[in-house]
Amino acid sequence: MRELVAEVAAASDAWSARERIDAIAELEAAVAMLQAVSSVEAVAYVEQRRAADKTTRTGAAIAGRGAPAEIAMARGVSRATVDYQVAFARQLVDDHPTLLAACLDGQVGQSAAKHIVAGGRAADPGATAGGRWGVGGVGV
Repeated sequence: MRELVAEVAAASDAWSARERIDAIAELEAAVAMLQAVSSVEAVAYVEQRRAADKTTRTGAAIAGRGAPAEIAMARGVSRATVDYQVAFARQLVDDHPTLLAACLDGQVGQSAAKHIVAGGRAADPGATAGGRWGVGGVGV
């Protein structure tokens, strides 16, 4: 990732305005993809830890409870931040597969996805009158 950032920084000095705006769009799509993958991996890690804890006879009520703290430490953020993000990620993964696919493809950013998930709106393109992803003016 650092190499990519260095390449972009080095090349950008010679970019035309059109090349620069195209690069901005590509970078935003890449960020959306990375955030979606991070969401999927966070949910998978929590589930993996829950399953591992259950095999060690940890009570079902507390199995996997340490996973968000581990994610928080790995990311350098608070446990509360991870709890919020995992709750969103779980909804995205479990309840909005079409929206998740669009995020993984870089078509929809995490901010727009959060609005869609929070609003309980349809995750299928064209399913609502509020725009392609159900949020007026947001999305692709």
